[in-house]
Amino acid sequence: MNVADLLSYADIHQLNRMAQRLECVCDTHSKQQLIQSILIRMKQKGIYGTELNELAKEELLFLMLLAFDRRDWLSLEELTAKATLSVTHTKSSRPIRHLITEALASGWLFRGVSRNTQDLFRIPRDLNDEVISQIRREYGRHLETLRLPPMVYRDEGDSLLSDILLFLNYIHRTEVRLTAEKVIYKRHLQQMLTQMSVREEIPAQSGWRFGYGFHFRYYPDRFSLIHDVCLILHLIKEEREFVELTEKGKLYLASPQLLSLVPVYRTWIRIYKHPIPLLPILTNLVGLLCDGQWVSLSSLFAVMRPWIAPFYYDSPEQVFEQRIIKMMVHMGMLQMATLPEGAAIRLSEVGKRLLEQVRSFEATPIPTHAAPD
Repeated sequence: MNVADLLSYADIHQLNRMAQRLECVCDTHSKQQLIQSILIRMKQKGIYGTELNELAKEELLFLMLLAFDRRDWLSLEELTAKATLSVTHTKSSRPIRHLITEALASGWLFRGVSRNTQDLFRIPRDLNDEVISQIRREYGRHLETLRLPPMVYRDEGDSLLSDILLFLNYIHRTEVRLTAEKVIYKRHLQQMLTQMSVREEIPAQSGWRFGYGFHFRYYPDRFSLIHDVCLILHLIKEEREFVELTEKGKLYLASPQLLSLVPVYRTWIRIYKHPIPLLPILTNLVGLLCDGQWVSLSSLFAVMRPWIAPFYYDSPEQVFEQRIIKMMVHMGMLQMATLPEGAAIRLSEVGKRLLEQVRSFEATPIPTHAAPD
């Protein structure tokens, strides 16, 4: 439903708050006059009464959390979680409930009117489209794009699926032992890594690695995701001293067509959302800004920097490049070109499809490792 439709269902109290915020001059006791006046003022001042660059950071973040979440209805608890995240990330002193009440007064949110939706809220469809359009336009002005597509670029496609099947097949054929920490012994790990379509090295144990996978300290990034996807989807089980295929794993190995990137991407979101709470917004922003064009990685980081927090020893730039962009490339969502002036990326058809199909805001985070003492 659009703003005009939802205004007709709004109660006189919300209409009066909206009229006051938009500085409407009309009969405050007439619902019809209130609606007409609000629609006129919204048309004059922009659909939500302001420009993106006029919003406080916590307001903009809250609005993006609403706009990129494709669910039709949100509960008060879900709105409160979004408002809390907005205030916490921006270190704002604004009371959390104020964000929600001001969103209602601004016409960003409307309460449901039917028996099934009276305790739920939604953002108007035309407002949602306008917000995303303005984000693309405003952020796009600061992006550096390539005039011509690169001659050579990296596209991993669905190679991650092939390597998941390779992993399952190796476990099926080989007795793979585990250490006391439930980690695959290096001999087996090295043999699997040499067969993968993307080359990775076993991480050195001198640095810190935690938070992005169950055995992230011991496994390289891409292999760690492969292992965790198989574990979370119940394709493998870690029994005593061995890792083994489950019956479901055997079924997937016998019928590879059952495997798709959708549960892989959803699992990645669940794992990485714990250290990167704004991951659903960040992946959608990358997709929005890199759709149909090659974008300089450094300029993309510059516009997204306000929404990227460090994670312990990972700087915001490392979180962006290593934890988000690199992993999206591994899942075939982004194509990457390495040029003398720096890297550039473009959203792939695979990436577009995954962003449309997976409701990342609903994904429950999976804590995979405690922080170091």
